[in-house]
Amino acid sequence: MSIPYLISAMSSPPLGHLVDRIGRRAQIAVVSSGLLFVVHMTLALSESSPVGPMVGQGIAYSLYAAVLWPSVPLAVPMKYTGTAFGVITSIQNIGLALFPLMIAAIYNTSGQRYIP
Repeated sequence: MSIPYLISAMSSPPLGHLVDRIGRRAQIAVVSSGLLFVVHMTLALSESSPVGPMVGQGIAYSLYAAVLWPSVPLAVPMKYTGTAFGVITSIQNIGLALFPLMIAAIYNTSGQRYIP
């Protein structure tokens, strides 16, 4: 379970440097989302080892973070930058708090059956 976070921690600095060099933040965000889709479909439909998709998930996380956070000062006036970072962090934390509750509700209403 820690593979995506370890890969993300190790690959974030070089991927951030790459994004700074080549730009194209919107395209990289789309690639990151596509990679995350492929990772989840592979985990859902494949019976092979989950290590490869977990590495892909870590890279997707790094790519997305490398384009999202540095884009805030480019998209918002300077006097609202701190507020923008606060709003993004709040939305992210709301998602992190609510999704496990939603998954638990789905699990409980499905008769507590785990469907891989």
